[in-house]
Amino acid sequence: MVVADGPVSALDVSVRAGILNTMKELSVRRNLTVIYISHDLSLIRYLCHTTAIMYLGQIVEIGPTAQVHRSLISHGCQIHGMVVNSVLSPGVRVDMGAVVRDSIVMFDSVIRSGAVVDRAILDKEVVVGPGAIVGEGPDFDRPNKKEPNRLNTGITVVGKRAVIPRGTRLGRNVKVASDVRSSDFTTRVVRSGESIEMRSDKRWKASSQGNPAVIEDTVASAPLNVAARPGGGPAGADSTG
Repeated sequence: MVVADGPVSALDVSVRAGILNTMKELSVRRNLTVIYISHDLSLIRYLCHTTAIMYLGQIVEIGPTAQVHRSLISHGCQIHGMVVNSVLSPGVRVDMGAVVRDSIVMFDSVIRSGAVVDRAILDKEVVVGPGAIVGEGPDFDRPNKKEPNRLNTGITVVGKRAVIPRGTRLGRNVKVASDVRSSDFTTRVVRSGESIEMRSDKRWKASSQGNPAVIEDTVASAPLNVAARPGGGPAGADSTG
């Protein structure tokens, strides 16, 4: 076993590439186990199939190497899927097979396996169920019917503590109010520009066309505070692969 602590941190690009390729080749040819310690997540993604996140000398997460591209990931996040061009606040969890693109996801939200969040803003403690899609379709310029002057650029907004049911599809410029539960949805497809609003009896309804069928709760209550949140704001973390 080889432990490499910052093996290329002070090297120029050409030397760095040569050393990384050599180390990768040796690990395969000689069946070596190599532990890389680095702040550079792109290096970890290139070399490692398993990643551990350390904070204050302790491992706080370990799992398959995630794909994170051009994104700001805060302390305490658990990323097992793909995150691209996005900002994740502390405590967010992205499960295996889930994708977050061009989005902002606030504290302690959970993106379940196979779900897609695209061009969306999720407030804190939101749960997106397995296989659900938040932000779907080409209708970026179809404004929200309730708030056309605010939601008109293709961004879908989900309020705090809302639960998006398994397999539900939300279009562009959709607004989901806070505290919605999966049993409150009356359709699997919320079209672009529609809203999910509070009813007078404290329940919620989805604005849609046709005769919607009631969807029962299919997403169990997700554990909130899924990871420790030391430090509070966005910051880097050591990664060990």
